[in-house]
Amino acid sequence: MKTESCYRKDIVEVGKRLYARGLLEGGGGNLSIRISENEVLITPSGMCKGFLEPDQLVKIDLEGKVITALKEYAKPARDYRMHLALYQRRADIKAIVHSHPPVATGFAIAEYPLDEIAAPEVMFTFNQIAVTEYALPTTEEVPVVINKALDKYPAANAIILAKHGAITVGSEIWDAYYKMETLEAYLKSLVVAKVMGGFKPLNAEQIKKIEELMGVKH
Repeated sequence: MKTESCYRKDIVEVGKRLYARGLLEGGGGNLSIRISENEVLITPSGMCKGFLEPDQLVKIDLEGKVITALKEYAKPARDYRMHLALYQRRADIKAIVHSHPPVATGFAIAEYPLDEIAAPEVMFTFNQIAVTEYALPTTEEVPVVINKALDKYPAANAIILAKHGAITVGSEIWDAYYKMETLEAYLKSLVVAKVMGGFKPLNAEQIKKIEELMGVKH
């Protein structure tokens, strides 16, 4: 079982990789891990995730109250409500990556629907990709639109936030990170397919066979 120190190091390393790969910028994005039933480690507000130190992370409870933080980094990420809403919604979510990858954010700005599945990888990795309505970032509006999107796709492991960015969730922070990489790669491929004349979504029979392979019961 991992210690809190290990979880802190994991968040810092994932932040560095996201920043190095251009999947987040400046002080944008935020990362978190649920380390116990009522404790969450989350990145501090306004800090560049490419240069964080483990002791700069903030520990909060599921109501958003600060449990532990250095005085100069006492404020959790401004999007903390979004993280807490996801942890409260689904017990399988243990870590969250919220980022602004250029291509995924382009889809978010366009509010492009992703109901049609164009590659098996989407189902294997994300189950589905949920797309939210617009909500004012950092406010209580965000959890509302996320929950509404998850009402439609309750098992989605990737969420496109209208006009904002993307979220991926996982069983641990590395899982959520790899999903963010995969999401950006998939959406890049959709852009290429559209340039080449458009993409053909998987048909119902193809989706059924993938679901059978995944063990989905109907």
